[in-house]
Amino acid sequence: MKQRRITWRHIFNILERTYDLHQPVMISVRLTMAANSHEQLLWLLGVRQTISLLVWSNDRDDVTDWHGILALREFTASDRIVYDLAKQHHDVLHSFGIFSQL
Repeated sequence: MKQRRITWRHIFNILERTYDLHQPVMISVRLTMAANSHEQLLWLLGVRQTISLLVWSNDRDDVTDWHGILALREFTASDRIVYDLAKQHHDVLHSFGIFSQL
């Protein structure tokens, strides 16, 4: 699977579309995109307290660098990030020892 990322333009589009909303918003992000876009996502979570993330995967997701996902997990408000992962990805994160509650 081609390594894709969320652009800053996309992040600003999200901010623009959610600006007038007064209820919480959950954004669904594929695991590979979250891994490659952790800086943008961390910035977005820091700017808007009403935004949460659902990071999901299936068997086709191929993550070789888990640094971005670990950075998301270390985010102060990591309770605003929910994971719905394929077993293989869950097992990798569990092996790091910090995802035992997934």
